[in-house]
Amino acid sequence: MFKILGGEIKCKLIKIAEWAHLKFFGHLMSNTMREFLADLSFVTMGMIISSIVIFFIQIVGARILGFEQYGMFQLIFIIAEFMLVPMLFGFNTAVVKYLPAEKSTKSKEELKNVATSWYLLLLSLFVVLLWLWKDTISYFVKVDKYTVQLAIVLAFFMSLWYFGRALLQGLQKMHFLTKMELIRSIVILVLFIFVIGIIHSNSYQYLYLIFTSAYLIIVIFTFTKIDIVWRIRWSDFKIVKKLFNYAKYAILGGISGALLTSVDKVVLNIFGGTKEVGIYSTYLLLSTMIFVQFINIFITVFFPKVNALENKKSVVDKVNIINKAIFPIFILTSVFIMYSAFYFVFNGNELSWQYIFLFALNTGLMGIYQLKMWLLNSEGIAGIRVTVKGVMIAGISNLILNLILIPHFMIYGAIISTIISNTILWVYMGIQVNSFFIYSIKNE
Repeated sequence: MFKILGGEIKCKLIKIAEWAHLKFFGHLMSNTMREFLADLSFVTMGMIISSIVIFFIQIVGARILGFEQYGMFQLIFIIAEFMLVPMLFGFNTAVVKYLPAEKSTKSKEELKNVATSWYLLLLSLFVVLLWLWKDTISYFVKVDKYTVQLAIVLAFFMSLWYFGRALLQGLQKMHFLTKMELIRSIVILVLFIFVIGIIHSNSYQYLYLIFTSAYLIIVIFTFTKIDIVWRIRWSDFKIVKKLFNYAKYAILGGISGALLTSVDKVVLNIFGGTKEVGIYSTYLLLSTMIFVQFINIFITVFFPKVNALENKKSVVDKVNIINKAIFPIFILTSVFIMYSAFYFVFNGNELSWQYIFLFALNTGLMGIYQLKMWLLNSEGIAGIRVTVKGVMIAGISNLILNLILIPHFMIYGAIISTIISNTILWVYMGIQVNSFFIYSIKNE
């Protein structure tokens, strides 16, 4: 009964989307777009439920823990995100790029097994190296060794999930991927209720254990579903070379992305403390809630579908039209969510209209360059080379600006640095998409 009802709702939603597509873009929807929306409708329902649960846990967690303890929790996540760069080694991005492009089942299986085997080998190597270097890492980021150890464990499970997620995307198993996201959110919710309601703990360590346990559970489910055959052979050298050629740009992009999105919290902790990190992270989480879900949902289906297309030029105009619509939407929704949360959940504590407007502007800027960036990434090595260069320029700019502004202006310095860096990236992506797609179309 529920399947029939869900199918009817899905059909009606697609019909509404077809009507909107005709009014918005001026022509009928292609078969590829219908397939995209069919996957997107299911992914959307699942991920919206998952995101609401996790968002609720994060905000309530921040309220119960207080900004200082919540800042400590966020700091562990930020250090873990930096560690994800060597642990993933760009293989997750390479898998999403190349798996959908493989035409035969045999070639898909071959690529999947080779990529997974090399990924697990490199993951083991870098986990050992990071553990040996934990004293050095703790010195540079100004945290104790115990915090670095927690970050390494978390990064290990996050890395496994991100790679498993990449395999599911590449194999276009969107329904199973969405189920895993739902399971993760349910596990987090159940454990959170247990910890808060029964143990009555307000320590960041319990919140850390909740999220780490959830990653562990979905990793077990995911890799049980995906049959992996260990495969490291000299005869697979061509496949490995292809993966590494793409992965090296993804690694550079990961480093640059960490400088763009994560270094601000590390610098805030050095010059301020975990309370400043907690306040900043809460505003950032609230302001990007809608944006992150839109991007995650859209890219989960959009990137593999676009990779499988021979001709991507028709997508460019649609991305430009979508960007014009999402900029004001992201700003307005961010303002509403931030004000509501700080007024009702945090009782007005640390509520600042200056913060609200700055963080909302930053979210709008992030929204209008993301789709163009992923469109360029879908063009293979040539495209990712262009995006990595832009993210690197913006990331280095962000690091320099943070080191200059945060010691004097703290949270204001962090968000202003991010706004300037995202503006640089927005201008860069607009220029590159025009030169990469639009001008080449005109010259044909």
